[in-house]
Amino acid sequence: MYNGTMKRNFVLFLSGRFVSLMGSEIQRIAIPLFILQLTGSGTMMGLFLMFSTIPSLVFLPFAGVIGDRVNKKHAMIVCDFFSGSIILIMAYLTHIQVITFEILLILQIPMAVISSFFGVATSSFLPQIIERKNILRANSIKSALDNVASIAGPSIAGLLFGFAGIEIVFILNAVSYIISAVSEIFISYKHTKPEPFKGNVIKMFLSQTREGFVYIKSDRQLVLLLLFGGVILNFLIAPFIGVIVPYVSRQVLNFSSTQFGLLESIASIGVLSSSVLIAFLSKNIKNKTLFSVGMVAQSIALIAYSIVVFPTIRNSSLLSPLAVFVLISTCIFLYRFFNSIVSIPLMSHLQTTVKESMLSRFFALLTLFRNITVPVGMALFGFLLDKVQPHILLSVLSVSGLLISLVFIRKIELKQ
Repeated sequence: MYNGTMKRNFVLFLSGRFVSLMGSEIQRIAIPLFILQLTGSGTMMGLFLMFSTIPSLVFLPFAGVIGDRVNKKHAMIVCDFFSGSIILIMAYLTHIQVITFEILLILQIPMAVISSFFGVATSSFLPQIIERKNILRANSIKSALDNVASIAGPSIAGLLFGFAGIEIVFILNAVSYIISAVSEIFISYKHTKPEPFKGNVIKMFLSQTREGFVYIKSDRQLVLLLLFGGVILNFLIAPFIGVIVPYVSRQVLNFSSTQFGLLESIASIGVLSSSVLIAFLSKNIKNKTLFSVGMVAQSIALIAYSIVVFPTIRNSSLLSPLAVFVLISTCIFLYRFFNSIVSIPLMSHLQTTVKESMLSRFFALLTLFRNITVPVGMALFGFLLDKVQPHILLSVLSVSGLLISLVFIRKIELKQ
C-alpha cells in the first residue's frame, strides 16, 4: 500500500491522532458531568457548549489562510503542545481546588480556537503524506480508528469520572496531546513555502480569503460538493442522529436508557464496519460507485426507520417490543453504515481534487458551513418535533433525502 516512509508517516499520524482523540472523547463526556457537579445548572452546560463553538466559528476563516501558508506538521505539533499545556493547567487548578466554572469557560476559548486550526491542518495534511491512489483506504482506516475512540471513550470517561474524578481525566487528556505531539515530530514532511506576502497583515488575510472563494466559485463541482457536504448533508443527518433518534427512542418508542445506549453503540458499529469494508475494497471499487450506493441505501434505511415508527406498525400486535427494538436497531445500523460509505469517498475525493495550496482554506470553509448548519438544523427539527407527529416528520425527511440523493448522484462527479 505504501512505501517505507509513507507507511511510517501514516502510522505516526494515526497513532498520535488516535491517542489524542481518545483523551478528547473521555474529556468531552466527563466535562458536562463536572459542570453539573460544579453548578447543578443545565444553562451553564449550554453556555459552556456555546463557548466551545463560537470561537471556532470566528477563527475558522483565519485558520484556513494560516493553514495554507505555514508548515502543517509544525502547526499540528504546536497545537497539540498548547492543548496539552492548557489542560494541565485545568488539572493543576482542580488539584489545588480553585477551579471554577468561570475559569473553565475562559480556558475553553483558546482550546476551541486551537481545535479549529488543528482540524483544518489535519484534514489538509493527510493527502500530503499519502499517495493519492491510497487516500480512500487511508481515510477508511482513519475513520475506523476514530470510531473506536468514540466507542471506547464514553465508557472509559464514565468509569474514570466516577471513580477518580475530573483531575485524572484532565491529566490523561493532557498526556494524550503531548504523546500526539511527540509522534508528529517524527513524521517526514517537506513544506513548500508560499510566496512571501508584503504589506498589511489584515489585507493579506482578506486577499487570501477572497482568493479561496474565487477558486471554489470557479469550479462548479467544488461548489456542489461544498453545498452538499457542508450544508445539506449536515443539515439533514445531524438532526436525525442528534435530535430525532433520541426523541423517538425515549418519547415515542419508550426505550429504556440501556436500550438507547445500546442503540448508540450499534450506530457506532455501523460506521466502524463500513470503514473496515472500504479499507478492503478500496483497490477494487470506484469512489462514485461507493458514493451512489451509499446515498440511495442510507435514504432507504431512513425510509424503513420512518415506517417502523408509524403508529400502525409499532403498535401492531404482530410486533413485540423486542421486535420493534431489533427493527429500529437494524435501520440505525444500516443508516450509519451507508452514511459512512458516502462520507469517506467524498472526503477522499476532496483531498485529492482541491489544489494543494487551497486545501486548508477549502476545509476551513467546509467546517464553517458544517458548524453553522448543524445547530440550525438541530434547533429547527427540535422545534418541528413539538409541532408535527414524528412519523410524519420522518416520512417527509426520508423522502426528501432520497430525492436530494438522486439529484446529487447525477450532478456530482467523483474521480477515482
